[in-house]
Amino acid sequence: MRERSRRIALCGMLTALSVVILLLGGIVPLATFCCPILAMLVLLPIHLEYGTQTGLTVYAAVSVLSMLLVPDLEVSLFFVFFGFYPILQPRLNRIRHAAPRFLAKLLICNAAIAGMYGCLLFLFRAPGAWEEVSQYSLPLIMMFLVTANLTFFLLDIALGRFSVIYRLRVRSWLFRR
Repeated sequence: MRERSRRIALCGMLTALSVVILLLGGIVPLATFCCPILAMLVLLPIHLEYGTQTGLTVYAAVSVLSMLLVPDLEVSLFFVFFGFYPILQPRLNRIRHAAPRFLAKLLICNAAIAGMYGCLLFLFRAPGAWEEVSQYSLPLIMMFLVTANLTFFLLDIALGRFSVIYRLRVRSWLFRR
């Protein structure tokens, strides 16, 4: 019973912390993409400790709460479309050959970008989004996609390293008995 209480408390606290981080992303203009990444990192211990099902449940809770509470739609959608990646990454890393693994990650990144901006532009019809996108030329949009993919692969490396740091240092501090 004590372990179950600990699990619920940790999941609740980290869910709340993730939502607060996402709220900061809506307040600070330069944090539109940084805060959802930090929120993903906060949820990583839940997946590592309690497994995929609990990780996906907490991801879904943060996604719903962010869509309801975060004033910046782009921050919320970024988390909704990319927040599951720390849960998916270990499965992708099990692909033995580098080329298919790289292509799978590239496909996921670009599908998430397309889904996020598709929802932003077509589903939610965010005010000012069409005007902003229409100002950009095709080479600038391509440069944005290349930069987004490079950033995604840096995130992939950072998640792997954060997992190691968590297992070696943070876990013993978090679960003191």
